[in-house]
Amino acid sequence: MNTPALSGIHHVKIPVTDIERSRRWYESVLGLRVQRDFRDDGVVPGLAGTLSSPEGEAFLSIALRQNPQAARGIHGFDPLSLYVPDQEELEAWKDHLERLGHGVPDATPNGNVLLLHDPDGIEIRIFGTRP
Repeated sequence: MNTPALSGIHHVKIPVTDIERSRRWYESVLGLRVQRDFRDDGVVPGLAGTLSSPEGEAFLSIALRQNPQAARGIHGFDPLSLYVPDQEELEAWKDHLERLGHGVPDATPNGNVLLLHDPDGIEIRIFGTRP
């Protein structure tokens, strides 16, 4: 059986308890560039934006949606893992997080992954190697 073609990832949607608090965090910590605010049925606030490479090329679209129940449901879970080209860039991320006052992110025993948490405790991993 042949599987139909896929071309890539359209976006990742992350539930949050407070859209404005999460917006500030994703913008300042991960460099999210918000492209639009939206409301589902005029009620639930949300936003969509992109993460970009140092060259400015967007590589991932992220949507944040205010859904406290869903955010609590994935507290501590890691739905998003990113990577940087090498250990040097991973150290740069560690320094960036410390400068922002987020403290030193957790690291795995082998040291090639940083574990950080958004305001709702959702874990985001930054790997020092490609998948």
